[in-house]
Amino acid sequence: MSGGAKKNLFNIAIVLAISIGFIIWQFQGVDISTFFASMLKVNPWWLSAAFAAMFIYWFLEAVVLQTASKPANKDQRFFSSFRITMIGQFFNTITPMATGGQPAQLVMLTKQGMDAGRGSSVLLVKFIIYQAMVVLNFLVILIFGIHYLMTGVTQLKFLVLLGFGVHVIVIAALILVGRSQKFTTKLVHVLLIPTRLFMKKEKVSN
Repeated sequence: MSGGAKKNLFNIAIVLAISIGFIIWQFQGVDISTFFASMLKVNPWWLSAAFAAMFIYWFLEAVVLQTASKPANKDQRFFSSFRITMIGQFFNTITPMATGGQPAQLVMLTKQGMDAGRGSSVLLVKFIIYQAMVVLNFLVILIFGIHYLMTGVTQLKFLVLLGFGVHVIVIAALILVGRSQKFTTKLVHVLLIPTRLFMKKEKVSN
């Protein structure tokens, strides 16, 4: 067996071990007999629809990644984009607050020969598109459900509107970071202000 095949088998074994461990951890405190009894009552058509919807989500995310990657790497195949998408999903699942997905995808993009800076830009574009779809979905729900929001869940309406506002601000900031070098430079200087407490003035200004 070649060294590459051994490495692939080792990686697959690690993924399987982590996945099995994660499933066992998730099922702590769950009565297995009750779980299987409940599964027997599940409508298989709805379960199939859920799996299909999840696959469509992964497929569309891979399409976005492929489209965003083309200008930086014309040789990237769709299968590679789909594989990177699934790697991101895996690391999102096993890391706290889904923080490991994008770094793992960046590592895979650099392994395929893409510059780290361009890879970061590709992932930023993908994240902006994702956030834009979240805001659009949020807006549609607000338009058609504003009456229920104002009368049915009055205690949460300000929190919901605050969340919508935060999403809009995040998208605007990300677009400015991606499009305006001047804004990005000013933002970096603002974020570096606390370092003046620990560094010499001339180093911070540089």
